Amino acid sequence: MSTSFLSRLSELPEAFTHTRLQQQFGWSLAQSNVYLARWKEKGLIKSAGPRAGVYFNLLKNPNSPEDRKIEAISHLYPSSTLSGASVLHALGWSTQVPHFLHVATLKQRSFVKMDGVEWKPRSKADYLGWHAWQTQEGRPKETIYGLPSLCPILAIVDAWKYNDQWKPDADDIDLPSEEELCFKSAISFFKVKVPDDWLSAHPWMDEIQLPPKPKNRKFCP
Repeated sequence: MSTSFLSRLSELPEAFTHTRLQQQFGWSLAQSNVYLARWKEKGLIKSAGPRAGVYFNLLKNPNSPEDRKIEAISHLYPSSTLSGASVLHALGWSTQVPHFLHVATLKQRSFVKMDGVEWKPRSKADYLGWHAWQTQEGRPKETIYGLPSLCPILAIVDAWKYNDQWKPDADDIDLPSEEELCFKSAISFFKVKVPDDWLSAHPWMDEIQLPPKPKNRKFCP
């Protein structure tokens, strides 16, 4: 194995992109592909996912796929925001350990498959709504594991709204009493239906249930 072959990789960070590789060494696409293929063959790098264009430098740090996962997530999808069970467990609202990192990101046609990550596609309206509610309530932005994050209340409300993730049972969540007012505000703001088990566990939520949507009416011309 040539010295230049290893020295080139040793000059790269623990997580790097295909673009970074080309720019750093002034290589063409074909040249960089040759090196990537050789490094992969020797088990010296690992791709973040099929066609991701992000690689972990195992020569520099064998644990880089875990240690630099957040960096790779942020590069792949700059709108990435920690959500769901990952938020609730990290902030002590739930003892259940999620098997995957739940990450909300702006909708697109497809997502790179990444080990240990579940993508939760969300609309621009969702992001604007989260920001508007947090601003209304004067809540600071959350950051967990170095990634922008929903607060626990928004994580729960988002789980009720969408069917693409684990929905916490009321018994699974240690809901702080001081958060009741903000929870009421979020339920009203996002117009979500509270699950029956939550209504039973927290009767005060029943007071803010939204009225049923009016039926379509026919108006005289």
